[in-house]
Amino acid sequence: MEVRVDDEIILRQISQFYAEELFLLVAKSRENDLCYWCPDLKRTYATLESTTRHIDDATSKFGDDQTPDLLIFFKGSCAGLISLSPIDVNQNSSEVGYWLGGEFERKGLISRSMPFVLGYAKDILRLKAVELSTSVPNLRSQRLPTKFGFHKLKVIPNAEILGDTAVDHVLWRHEF
Repeated sequence: MEVRVDDEIILRQISQFYAEELFLLVAKSRENDLCYWCPDLKRTYATLESTTRHIDDATSKFGDDQTPDLLIFFKGSCAGLISLSPIDVNQNSSEVGYWLGGEFERKGLISRSMPFVLGYAKDILRLKAVELSTSVPNLRSQRLPTKFGFHKLKVIPNAEILGDTAVDHVLWRHEF
């Protein structure tokens, strides 16, 4: 799958073709906020081998239920990822996840990509809702669900360890 969002952004379904570029993007971003706000990335993309395993898992997930892991390309460079988690069949919903390499932040890449992801969830997957989780201290990330009409569903206490501190998450929900 490949989707042109605008003149600067293309979304592409993750594949092994981009494994090295993805690994290097995370490696370059280890020292900035990306790996603070998304500590799992350090493990997922720790080595080229773990990156290829992650891509295999994402490809398998896409084959199973059509939930994409879309690499975000900005002006031809891999900038990050936006994805839908496997479908929760009981709730007929999925969860949006996203991250950007440090040099690609503050360019509106996630905001510009989100309408496609929401439209895909609604029109292609025929989901009833999409959820999104943000850590309470990450105020910048909380602006995104607000912008796209998500409502706060609940606060999840001690949802994640950031640095050496347990932080709460806000679970957001967008219903179609």
